[in-house]
Amino acid sequence: IRDARAVDKVVRGADVILHHAAMASVPKSIENPREAHEVNVTGFLNVLEAARTHQVKRVVYASSSAVYGDHPAATKTENDLGALLSPYAASKRVNEIYAEQYARHYGLETVGFRYFNIFGTRQDPEGAYAAVIPKWVQAIKAGQPMIVFGDGSSTRDFIHVRDVAAANLRVGLVQEGKALKGQVFNICSGTE
Repeated sequence: IRDARAVDKVVRGADVILHHAAMASVPKSIENPREAHEVNVTGFLNVLEAARTHQVKRVVYASSSAVYGDHPAATKTENDLGALLSPYAASKRVNEIYAEQYARHYGLETVGFRYFNIFGTRQDPEGAYAAVIPKWVQAIKAGQPMIVFGDGSSTRDFIHVRDVAAANLRVGLVQEGKALKGQVFNICSGTE
């Protein structure tokens, strides 16, 4: 997505774009903030520009619950923002701002999804983005203890990958999205 010409070529003829390409690693974004910006912000801008140029109807894109930063509320609503804690979080917030501007100035329907902790089958427990659920499943299968860091009082909101896919398809395929223009929505279970 850093190659504007390649993005332009791929977008031609599209009605809807479901955009999920990103540097999704907080540690990697801290290690290399320039690359995080090039992939997540410049790459996203390339997608928006190609969508505008080719009159794509809607762009549904991945934001992140990381935009809530250090906001203290246990349950976050779309209006809650705290101090951002990483270049990754900053890049996702900038994406939301650009999406809102493209909706306002160019009429492009943009919908951002603030994903929380996604899990699902075949998620690699040893991968770079391994989450706690596949690690615990692996431990249970091996008869090992499940490791909990800290005092165990931390909570997370988990959402199954099927529900994430369903949200993308539902919003991607909806006929009229005027009320969706420039909006962001939490994609989570709402349960700690």
